[in-house]
Amino acid sequence: MDIKNKILNCFAIAFISLLFLFAFTWIIFDFQNSANALKDTWSIVSSLFGGISTLVAAYTAVLLFTDWRDNHNANIRKTLIEEALNSCNLHESNIFNSIEKIASFKEKLQLEIKFQKSFTKKNLFNPTKRLDDILLPIQDSHSSFLWGKNIIWKHLLCLEDKVPNEINISEVIERLQTDSRNISNIYLEIIKNTNIQIKIKKTDELNSMLANYLSFINCDIYLPLSSHRFEK
Repeated sequence: MDIKNKILNCFAIAFISLLFLFAFTWIIFDFQNSANALKDTWSIVSSLFGGISTLVAAYTAVLLFTDWRDNHNANIRKTLIEEALNSCNLHESNIFNSIEKIASFKEKLQLEIKFQKSFTKKNLFNPTKRLDDILLPIQDSHSSFLWGKNIIWKHLLCLEDKVPNEINISEVIERLQTDSRNISNIYLEIIKNTNIQIKIKKTDELNSMLANYLSFINCDIYLPLSSHRFEK
């Protein structure tokens, strides 16, 4: 039942109650052969009307306030859910771009191995400088990954007590932090390790972890929140 029907029912009940009191009081006075039956009835009903009107007004105010509060909270929750969903979309898009960069990075590392083998004199090139240039996209991808994860984490914190019980925000946040920390560690191993073969091996591991992470973002965060985005 919506707020309008509740208020109308409240006024209807109050009106019917007053009519009943009026008729009941009038019958009693008339039964007692009172000379001022109608006057006395109006006097009693009028005194009761003030009290009933006050109660009805107070009840109506409570209904209006509750309805306003519920709508306000629903709008806040909807906004927070929309922001969380948008951050998931952006994070996933950045990760897909990172996967492409990782594939390109792996190819460059494989070429770098062939390049270094083709030179026997170390003074003909600077391998450290070359690797630093190759690593720039991976460093950017790592920064983008951490930024996206932090945005989702902040939005989930805001939703912790504002979504249905079937979505355990605390568990989702814990999983988000654990998975992102493991992925970040792989990024750092790729960046800091000086062995190119190990770097190549870690890119495969990173891609596998990112694929699982994307599935988690979509299945455990985006889809559950999306199903509640229009609920009141």
